[in-house]
Amino acid sequence: MVDQYIFSGSLPENASTYVTRDADRDLYDGLRSGKFCYVLNSRQSGKSSLRVRTMRRLRENGVECAAIDLSAGGIQNVPPEQWYADLIDTLIDSFNLDVDFGEWWGANQLNSLVTKFRKFLEEILLVEVKENIVIFIDEIDSVLSLDFPTDDFFAFIRSCYNQRVDNPEYNRLTFCLLGVASPSNLIQDKQRTPFNIGKAISLQGFQLHEVEPLAKGFRGKFSDSQAVIKEILDWTKGQPFLTQKLCQFMVEESDNKNPRTVEEVVKSKIIESWESQDEPEHLRTIRARILRNEERAGYLLDLYQQVRSSEEQSEIIDPPLPPLERGVYDSSLPLSVKGVYDSSLPPFIRGVGGISNSASSQTIDITADNTLEQSELLLSGLVARREGKLRVYNLIYQQVFNENWVENELKNLRPYSESFKFWVASGGKDESRLLRGKALVDAEEWGKDKNLSYQDKQFLAASREKEIQEKIAVDERDAQLEREKKDKEAVEKRNLVLSEANQKAKQRIRNGTIVLSLALLGTVTSITIAGWKVLEAQKKLEETYTYVASPQQLKELARKFPTDSKQANEILKQANIKINNIQLEQVFLHTSKSLAYQHLKNWNDAEESIKQSMKFLKGWEQEHNQDKTKFIESNYEFLQTKVFALSVQDNLLNQQKNTQNVIASEPKKFSILQGSKSNPELHDRLIKFLTSANREYLKDYYLYELNNLLIDKKWREADEKTRRLMLFIANREEENWLDITQIEKLSCPDLKRMDRLWVQNSDGHFGFSVQKEIWVTTRNRSGTKPEDWKESDYQNYLRFASTIGWYNNKKNNQRKSGDSAVDGEWKDYSDLMSIINKNPRDPSLRGGLPTTLRWARAGGGWYGSGVGIKQDSLRPSLFSRCDL
Repeated sequence: MVDQYIFSGSLPENASTYVTRDADRDLYDGLRSGKFCYVLNSRQSGKSSLRVRTMRRLRENGVECAAIDLSAGGIQNVPPEQWYADLIDTLIDSFNLDVDFGEWWGANQLNSLVTKFRKFLEEILLVEVKENIVIFIDEIDSVLSLDFPTDDFFAFIRSCYNQRVDNPEYNRLTFCLLGVASPSNLIQDKQRTPFNIGKAISLQGFQLHEVEPLAKGFRGKFSDSQAVIKEILDWTKGQPFLTQKLCQFMVEESDNKNPRTVEEVVKSKIIESWESQDEPEHLRTIRARILRNEERAGYLLDLYQQVRSSEEQSEIIDPPLPPLERGVYDSSLPLSVKGVYDSSLPPFIRGVGGISNSASSQTIDITADNTLEQSELLLSGLVARREGKLRVYNLIYQQVFNENWVENELKNLRPYSESFKFWVASGGKDESRLLRGKALVDAEEWGKDKNLSYQDKQFLAASREKEIQEKIAVDERDAQLEREKKDKEAVEKRNLVLSEANQKAKQRIRNGTIVLSLALLGTVTSITIAGWKVLEAQKKLEETYTYVASPQQLKELARKFPTDSKQANEILKQANIKINNIQLEQVFLHTSKSLAYQHLKNWNDAEESIKQSMKFLKGWEQEHNQDKTKFIESNYEFLQTKVFALSVQDNLLNQQKNTQNVIASEPKKFSILQGSKSNPELHDRLIKFLTSANREYLKDYYLYELNNLLIDKKWREADEKTRRLMLFIANREEENWLDITQIEKLSCPDLKRMDRLWVQNSDGHFGFSVQKEIWVTTRNRSGTKPEDWKESDYQNYLRFASTIGWYNNKKNNQRKSGDSAVDGEWKDYSDLMSIINKNPRDPSLRGGLPTTLRWARAGGGWYGSGVGIKQDSLRPSLFSRCDL
């Protein structure tokens, strides 16, 4: 007898409506034989119920089991140390192990987190539990939202399989992973071995021969219960959640005087007004999965639209096969796409079987493969893999997520949906649908940070190209009209002059003298000669004009960028800068043109412009270098222009990945700034200019200075330079201090570059990463905020400060009140630096530099006593970032 149809959450072990599928046998047999198994499928497909039933069967046959739910609140939103600690603690409770967890964890404090987990399995779990062990890890997709990478965790699970060769005890340990993910999600670092071991368990939809437990509930309620259950499966294709829910609806319907058919119940209680009736959530969960990432939603909707189109045009009636014939991931296939893969094609064309020549009605057969887009769509549960093709999972989904729904969602995603739709329908030939003006600017701004589909990119690129062509045509037309106007004015003026001359000539002729005629002849001759000279000068100007830059050229380049964009405003601003010297003005204009061309990725013109800039620069230097060295060194206009030109040239070399020339330019790259130090006022002016004009160049200069200081072992100056460099990177020079907000926003690549310079030039004695290593070994936590510090955190911090030589421990580091460290004393900064200068390799001072965060609020002072502790509570935030 059926107790109740359950469609929310996992079914209890003894649920009478549990449907046994092939997956039950496959998973049980696989785990019993020691295979690593994974059940990766969409939500509400019966994964957790399968786990509960399989655990019961395994325990009945002497296998010890434990289940870890990674979505549990206790192990979400925690730092990695706490995450691993909770995993181990859960296993201790599940297997009822006699272990003092706190003592064991402390004894292994120096080990990495993954090593701790390995040692727990080898030294405790496999020793105390003599039976075979299966660990189920459910909701593995939850790790994708953690604030730290879990590649090491899954790589270790994979290694447990390989360990069986060297350590036979591992043959008793088996893992089963369950969740809404694909194996490629589990190890995201593409340089590491992919997670492709073990057995994929297929979760098929309920088949007609399997649903006897469900059909029992219809007996005595319907004259033909088998026909009712068959019609339910026709609508749901055996999707577990929908099948159980629809069964419950039909049982309730049977109590009515005039019960409705399955079709009528489906339409009234599921499809119509589905958003308000979807309780518990199922259809909304699918929608959320498709739309959760705005950058990828366009791809998925496009792909789903193509699947629907293919299915409608093929007129194939699908058999009730499972959505994922071998799970999301087919272990017989490599993780890469089968066959030819062209990343330049849109996702719905990859693996295509055939496309018709008709632009308006394409017949596309979507071959199922393992592309990212197809895996995402499969994991949503909206589509199925059947007979090697993608198909809409069932009739309910087909009617809920219909063509109107797709169009509306795409419209919500694209501000240009209507134009885009007609442009695609025309095969990209209807240029009247392309965007222009503000509509194009808004569309480009909208798509700036999104992973647009191939057709979206084509549409926006075609719109931009069309607008540029139209602007060029307008400019050419205006220029032609202007030339025609000037030609007309010149003709009119010439005719007027000739007319006046003719009138005068006639007047003089009327006076009857030959002299006047000869004079007129001389006048015409001189006018002709003057005209020749004008033409000759104009010709010479035209010959040299290609090598002369003008502000007008910059303004024309600015038109190639979206109106009011950052690049356009920057170029227009440069076009209006006035430089007194003509040659230096040419250096500046050519350099600005090169920068504009670099933004447009027009490398040939960018290279030609910077060459012209360097020619004018060389000419100026040669002209002023005769006994005028001091003049050159003190000429701010020259130095400012040269620094700008060299920085843009260096940027071009980097963009072209011209490594050899970049290295060759290093010696002179910062020579101007270094040389200007003899004139502090001039040096400050150049620094201020670069702060507003090219911060990246200035940052490289500061790193260059830091490296030189470290090479020269000028530890105090290097410490101060590090502080100033962090302020500069955070754009906090004026405030002259950092807090936790700025620490958390600091650039990871820049932090790592600073750390690398410290570590390399101190032979591993100083650096942020060295301090982090000591931080961990002295039992300090990473990622904690100042307000979350506990008494133990202060004690551990004093241990850290004592280890690196900042704090002299007199007794036992006990703090009696407030923030004061009354039983020890903080070392004076000058004393610390004096000791380091005498013996930089002193083991008691390893990690003593840089002191940056202890200066963070002081702006130049060294904090001691309790204030030092409180201020340096920023350090955990620094250590939790960037894999230092």
